[in-house]
Amino acid sequence: MQWIGDGEMPTAPHAREALGTSSRKAAPSLLLPLALLFSAGLVLRLWALASREFVIQMEEAPYVRAGANLARGAGFVGPVEGWDRMFQPFYPLLVATASFLPGTDIEFEARLVSSLLQAALVIPVFLLASHLYGRKAAILAGTLAAIHPLLILISGTALSEPTYLTLFFTGLLATVMAVEYGGGRAAAAAGVAFGLAYLTRPEGLLFAAASLPIVAFAPALRGARLRSGAWPALCLAIGFGLVGAPRILSLSLQAGEIRFEGKGETVDVLSRRMDAGMSLAEASYAIDENLAVVGPMLEVGRYVATPGEPREPLLARLARMSRNGAEHLRYIRRTIFEAPFGSPVLLVLAVLGLLARPWNARQARGHFVLFLGIGLALVVLSSCRLVLSRYHLIFLPFLLVWAGGGLVHLGDGLRTTLAWTRDGQARRAAAGLQIAAVAAVAALALSGIDQAGDVHPPRPYPATLVRQEAGRWIRSHRPAARVAMERSGIATFYSGINWLLFPWATAPAAQRYVEKLSPDLLVLTGTDTTDYPFAAAWLERGFPSPLFQRIYDRGTGLERVVIYEKRAGPQRVEGRSLG
Repeated sequence: MQWIGDGEMPTAPHAREALGTSSRKAAPSLLLPLALLFSAGLVLRLWALASREFVIQMEEAPYVRAGANLARGAGFVGPVEGWDRMFQPFYPLLVATASFLPGTDIEFEARLVSSLLQAALVIPVFLLASHLYGRKAAILAGTLAAIHPLLILISGTALSEPTYLTLFFTGLLATVMAVEYGGGRAAAAAGVAFGLAYLTRPEGLLFAAASLPIVAFAPALRGARLRSGAWPALCLAIGFGLVGAPRILSLSLQAGEIRFEGKGETVDVLSRRMDAGMSLAEASYAIDENLAVVGPMLEVGRYVATPGEPREPLLARLARMSRNGAEHLRYIRRTIFEAPFGSPVLLVLAVLGLLARPWNARQARGHFVLFLGIGLALVVLSSCRLVLSRYHLIFLPFLLVWAGGGLVHLGDGLRTTLAWTRDGQARRAAAGLQIAAVAAVAALALSGIDQAGDVHPPRPYPATLVRQEAGRWIRSHRPAARVAMERSGIATFYSGINWLLFPWATAPAAQRYVEKLSPDLLVLTGTDTTDYPFAAAWLERGFPSPLFQRIYDRGTGLERVVIYEKRAGPQRVEGRSLG
């Protein structure tokens, strides 16, 4: 890659101007389109939120329940024991803050928070593109971020990813500003942003740690005195510490040793069990014949609350991470070429933005930070055995930033080609080509949105709808129930009762485990038969003990839901006769 000097930077307002640190005349040239694009993106997301039908998903329910518990003053408590040690509190805290809105329920408020935070992703994408390529690129990249169907789809999820994406890219933006201009303000903003990202997902800590030496040694990249980097680095550390230190202290006190997160050990154990050939259900929820829990997801807080747990040897962990990373890279290559991302058009534009012109020194420094972010994201993914599309959404905003530059290069090339035409014709043709390219990205992404089911289903699956119906039936017909055992947590969420997970075990061991925990209700579905050895028999022939009796049986096949109640005496089965 050939670099050119700082003096040869394409003329455009710096992103610094948009942050209000330069002339007052320059700032409105960026702030007005930024405000318009953010507003447009927010309107689209709120429209999607209001027009779509949602059913809570298994991974969403814990976040929403934790937010509800915070809102009613019960503290950061999840639906299952130890959840609060494995997951981070910032998104549930935002949900609890939104819970005071009148006329809404906690599920809608959780999705509203995600929509608001995800709409704000337009801001760092816009400003990063402005810093690298100028005002036109910023508007085009911001437009893509505002209207991209995949981002709109995920904005309605009650998951941590929409909030985390915005905080992560805000931290990258602030790091780029700190590297480029020095000073403590941008570095402190990076520390706070990464601190909030850490409180949303634990990997935010890794990006903060990596940014610290980058900011400290950035003066050497600018030809300034190296010691001038000490103050920005200190400001970054203080900004992160003020936000993240209480969480680190809490986890460390619970573990009896210094801990920065409570999820890594659980994920490591789960990954090792899956590498040994176990299914996800067995690896996650298994118990042995003595009812001892061996699957980490049945006791999610165990690996932070218990000091001295055996650790995986370093070489074995590195080998496993290498295998996982290779699998994720293969999946990422497919993902970025597929329609939900808006490819191949988006990918071509991103490559054009990266490579069409040589970088100047300022662009090189900015790209260095962005590529550092990509590299660290790959390291995080390599620790995870599961491969899901939503884990790879973090790469989409990078492509949008570079695509903004690619669209500018595309327009400039057409204007140069049509230089012989009348005044204004070449400019209008270039603008039309850029608009058509943006529309093509959006149309391709929209056409492939049904392929993004593991990001979030565009419409509820029938199997989730019947669980929602069962949960509402429990709320109205069994208001005295307090605890239910269920795989997905959907019925327990809509019934408002506490949630226990089914174990993966042989039928006799599973029966003894259920009798030991003695929940009020058991909720089994047709989809459970694919994961649990005992589920098919219990669905068809009933629970193998008189302790539980069937009270609800609706649906067929994978959409079937059966509820058993711990209650003496004959019971009428809702939905069909036991005949």
